[in-house]
Amino acid sequence: MSPDFKTLSSRLDYVRLEQNFGHPARLPPGVQYCGASREVLLGLIYCYVNDFDYAVHVEQGSLLKGERFIERIIEANPDADLIVPSGERTPQPTGYGFFIVSRRGIPGFIKSYTDFPQTDAKLSVERKLLAVTETMPSAVINLKYGRQRPIDFQTSHFFVKHMVLRELEAFCEVVGYDLTTQR
Repeated sequence: MSPDFKTLSSRLDYVRLEQNFGHPARLPPGVQYCGASREVLLGLIYCYVNDFDYAVHVEQGSLLKGERFIERIIEANPDADLIVPSGERTPQPTGYGFFIVSRRGIPGFIKSYTDFPQTDAKLSVERKLLAVTETMPSAVINLKYGRQRPIDFQTSHFFVKHMVLRELEAFCEVVGYDLTTQR
């Protein structure tokens, strides 16, 4: 689903793929990349050609909480060209729902990511992301919560994904967002 363009912040740029390329579990035979891989690659190229200092990937369904959330992570990992949450206590090795790539790291990330001969159906995007961390200066960080549960919504800084409605309502209450006006 596309956002309501009238309500987009002027600080956001919106680029989109021409079609929904689907989930890796449902890729047709012979198709290399799912929608998640394609949107990351498109976003990285977009950031690179526009001379942005960093590309910040926030997957649909992921939310971030905390003042200067992204800046604090970058400042704590100044030598990393790729900053990825650990997938600790989850079925995946990384937290693909949020990660940061520096401008100088974008070409290497794209090369490493696209060098895998396996399709996204055969090698998960989370495992590809972990493998990319081994090809460039990276930091795999312990960042609450991602897919981990339970969530302590009083934690000052965290990212979370795959919330159920009661978790989304708790998140909105803590950050002062009135979810009832959006239903």
